[in-house]
Amino acid sequence: MPNCEHLLKLSPHRALLKHSLFQQVLLDDPRNTEARLGIERRNQLTRVRTLLATTVELLQEAANTLDCSV
Repeated sequence: MPNCEHLLKLSPHRALLKHSLFQQVLLDDPRNTEARLGIERRNQLTRVRTLLATTVELLQEAANTLDCSV
């Protein structure tokens, strides 16, 4: 978290404007963009891993049900 103590010395309007400009600089930073993309890739992989684990459990349950009915 960036140090925002200097914003306390500004009027509320100027502080908000300066903070908004700072946020925009962060959003435009290629490193920040790459980091956000990396986080999104990790989240997608986690979702896929969870879906695969659930699928395996359901397939095992179906196989057990078929074994019991034979």
